[in-house]
Amino acid sequence: MTSTSHATSFPKLDSKDESSHLTPITITVPDALRLSGIGRTKLYELIAEGRLKSTLIGKRRLVVYSSLERLFAGNKEA
Repeated sequence: MTSTSHATSFPKLDSKDESSHLTPITITVPDALRLSGIGRTKLYELIAEGRLKSTLIGKRRLVVYSSLERLFAGNKEA
């Protein structure tokens, strides 16, 4: 997996084409769970608390990728 150039170590979701490194705007809940390592209940708690941004498109909940990155960048220990 290819890591991002951001402060966090989240991998790119689609690294098939190395010439195009696009960071996703939103990711699905299962992808957010996999990338963050937190559980579904905690993810929804963070959304309810306003610490993690998400949006609904129809019935599908999408997590704002930059919000997930910021959440974990703020929790880094030196």
